[in-house]
Amino acid sequence: FQVYVAYLLNSLEMDLNAFFVLTQLFSLHPQVISKTTMKFYFPLRYFDKIEKHAGTLDPYLVAALIRQESAYNPTARSPKNARGLMQLLPSTASRFGLARKQSLFDPETNIRVGTRFLSHLMDRFDGN
Repeated sequence: FQVYVAYLLNSLEMDLNAFFVLTQLFSLHPQVISKTTMKFYFPLRYFDKIEKHAGTLDPYLVAALIRQESAYNPTARSPKNARGLMQLLPSTASRFGLARKQSLFDPETNIRVGTRFLSHLMDRFDGN
């Protein structure tokens, strides 16, 4: 039943809720871990946009960052005012070519600016 609930939540793009359901389920019943349930646990939403803007970055690294930072919620906003999929601060985004902070909630824009920033950090810290 919980796998079906996770499937429904995933279909509704309620990924954070699906994560909670599956985390509890996996801890109690690890035998249900499968390729299918992993797709619900680690969705690859916006992967076409991620690949488009990743450049030299591993697109799966970018997808993992988005999952961790926003659980694929394009309207996520942190208490510190970080916004969108990659949780970018407007001040940081403005240094990487963004004029309107409201556009950080647009997935394509957020991924484009976020991957530029991540590439900058990877270069600055020698990939570490």
